[in-house]
Amino acid sequence: MRGFRIIVKRLFLAFALLLTTIGSAQTYFPPINNNQPWDTVNAGYNAQAVQELNTFLDTTGTKAFIILENGKIAHEVYFDSFTQDSLWYWASAGKTMTAFLIGLAEADGHLAVLQNSKAYLGSGWSSCGSTFEDSTTVRKHLTMTTGLDYSGNTDCTDPSCLTCSSTSEPWYYHNAAYTLLYHMLDSVTPFGITNYILGKLTFTTGITGSYIPLGDNRVFISNARSMARFGLLVLAHGDWAGNTIMNSGPGSYFDQMVNTSQSANESYGYLWWLNGKSSYRLPQSTLVFPGPLIPNAPSDLIAGLGKNDQKLYVVPSQNRVVVRLGNDGGQGLFAASGYDNQLWALINALDGSTSLEEWNSDEPPYPNPSSGSLVIPSAREGQSYQLLNIYGQVVEQDRVMAEGRVQLNAGPGLYLLQIDHGRTFKIILE
Repeated sequence: MRGFRIIVKRLFLAFALLLTTIGSAQTYFPPINNNQPWDTVNAGYNAQAVQELNTFLDTTGTKAFIILENGKIAHEVYFDSFTQDSLWYWASAGKTMTAFLIGLAEADGHLAVLQNSKAYLGSGWSSCGSTFEDSTTVRKHLTMTTGLDYSGNTDCTDPSCLTCSSTSEPWYYHNAAYTLLYHMLDSVTPFGITNYILGKLTFTTGITGSYIPLGDNRVFISNARSMARFGLLVLAHGDWAGNTIMNSGPGSYFDQMVNTSQSANESYGYLWWLNGKSSYRLPQSTLVFPGPLIPNAPSDLIAGLGKNDQKLYVVPSQNRVVVRLGNDGGQGLFAASGYDNQLWALINALDGSTSLEEWNSDEPPYPNPSSGSLVIPSAREGQSYQLLNIYGQVVEQDRVMAEGRVQLNAGPGLYLLQIDHGRTFKIILE
């Protein structure tokens, strides 16, 4: 009997070792030294789909684009004079870096997310009074739920600009509330945020970059590979080649960061955008839209989304990271725009997940002009649509009916009709 237990134990240990070996081989981590090469992999992408993707990237102002498969570079392309060493801004995609650093600072005892922010900013950081400041925590800055007024300059961090909203909007994308997190970090971390990044990320993962002032904002800049490294670190739940940079167990800061953080916007964590939820809200809007944030993307995707289509996508189910840096792609009006949806249709086509022919169908709606009842030949039943006025405001939204039919009820005028925040058509209603 004892011999049988020993055999079983040895078999169990061998099986556990096999699982460990398989798990460690799944994700590759590049050398911390950026001068050493980063492993590549032939992912078997369809050649025509790669060409379609590169053409789309080139014609939409892209500077750098990277796909990591299991940590290895599967596709990397640069345009114009851009190289892997060129620096570019992350815009609001850099909010994800700030969120991560806040978690590290909390773990190091420099701040507490549930502490009110005046502990780090000082009293009088706003014009809202002591009752507001006593109840406004660091977490509210992370989740865009401070309740600061959104009718004025939402970039300005002067106390005179930071007034309370009279409408009690439960979620609103407020840049100044975010930028104050940078000031908190810079004040509480030893020798400031730049040195903190060096010690916590550069020396452990090879991530390089820095924050630069842009008006009232603080914008993170780096090369594309550093953004990819950061995506890989998040994909690995805060681990880098067996070195735990941030704990990620259930209920941890990491776990809260990448999941819905409040009830007003299901698609928002701690400064991270979340796909696959039943509804979402967008920057500078108080509307709730039905359906997922990026319909063509995997439902478990989390993202950093920035102005002019700066993109960091992390997809756990595919063990994939995608980076896009460059100029405005010109496909949408919001941070989560039609550009995301078009880009993911092309990414999916790399391994045959979607039909390029179906996506590229751009037959316009008819009749146009219309009394309101029209057909969109290239739309599918159940897709969401939004009708926007000439100021970019959503005036109507619903689902496409059978055979691509929609019924618009807005008054006469010129509008933009967007399908799933993707393809956009000019519509005249009579």
